[in-house]
Amino acid sequence: MLLTRMLLSKQPAARLALGLALAIAIIGGPPVLLTASLGLGVVSWIAWFRLVKRLRQIADTPTSLIRSAAQGQVELSGKAVTADARVLRDPITREPCLWFRVESFRAKMWVLRRRVKTAESTRIFALDDDTGRCLISPAQSNIQLPQPLRFGRRFNLHHDLYIIYPGEALHASGHFETRGSASGDGLHLLLRDAQQRPCFVGHGSEGLVLQQLRRTALHNLALAIVGLVVALAWLSQRL
Repeated sequence: MLLTRMLLSKQPAARLALGLALAIAIIGGPPVLLTASLGLGVVSWIAWFRLVKRLRQIADTPTSLIRSAAQGQVELSGKAVTADARVLRDPITREPCLWFRVESFRAKMWVLRRRVKTAESTRIFALDDDTGRCLISPAQSNIQLPQPLRFGRRFNLHHDLYIIYPGEALHASGHFETRGSASGDGLHLLLRDAQQRPCFVGHGSEGLVLQQLRRTALHNLALAIVGLVVALAWLSQRL
């Protein structure tokens, strides 16, 4: 169970720790290490492939202005703003925000922690690029932010807080749709595409989002190579 949790973890340190442990223990280790190393390689290869696909999509799609954006697949850059007058506060710091996700873990050591709860806001927010506003629904979106804010609590309970504050820069891509008017003055929405793939929302400018995705892709590529090399090393000792 521990190997499975580390293998499927989204945290780089957990998967890196697994890779290093496998590299050290693989020679003379039990067959379960072969399964774990192959799993590490396959999961990381899949993550790398998806990130590269996302990178190409962002790099090849020009950024549009909301006022003149065509209906269909677009990319938008702007600042995060509220969609209504209601105030949303995250459950950890109680600061006003537009979106949050809190992942709670229980562990003695950070790299071996176990997720026990996840809470995410569902309230719609908007992206403003000074030519218009486009509504973004968390239920329709894959929101990717950099490293979270981390908070420790009693009884070995820790919280990772991913949060979007008002005024922060966002870069988003997805299916753009205007409802209510064909002149550009209607209600602008960023939705899932025809294949039901969620729209993507990243933190910062397009350049910063691409930089973050490249870093994560390289990390996954390195882990994939480690996992496959370790598996080959184990097999070579048995043949």
